[in-house]
Amino acid sequence: MDDTNGKTGVRDQVVPPSPIGLAQKEQAPPPISPKVTSEVSAIIEPSEKEPPISTEVREAGIEEVSERLPLTDEHKAIGIEHAGESTPVDTQPKLPMSENEALKIIKTTKNSDSKHWLAVLIEKIYKAVKSLK
Repeated sequence: MDDTNGKTGVRDQVVPPSPIGLAQKEQAPPPISPKVTSEVSAIIEPSEKEPPISTEVREAGIEEVSERLPLTDEHKAIGIEHAGESTPVDTQPKLPMSENEALKIIKTTKNSDSKHWLAVLIEKIYKAVKSLK
């Protein structure tokens, strides 16, 4: 069967419908400035607050329970303890070579060698870290 209309011999063009009001998959949400995020985090509160326990309920035997399990001396003896408030983070970069190794490789390798460019990148990272201190 022929796609052309009988009179002009021109094919009918099919125009896809344009989406209305929906974001395309490739579109990201607009960036939010750090000032806005700090203001929002100051406003945000936990969604579930602990309900107050009335005296009648307390008399019935209901009591507030800690989220941490009580540890016995036996637990402490084998090294079990509650997690701290925050986990310490190592701020030193973990790079595949030291700064001295990077400088040596930059001097001894050709520009066409991939190891040379890895060393150049690592040297730039070391310089950036030094400029922050």
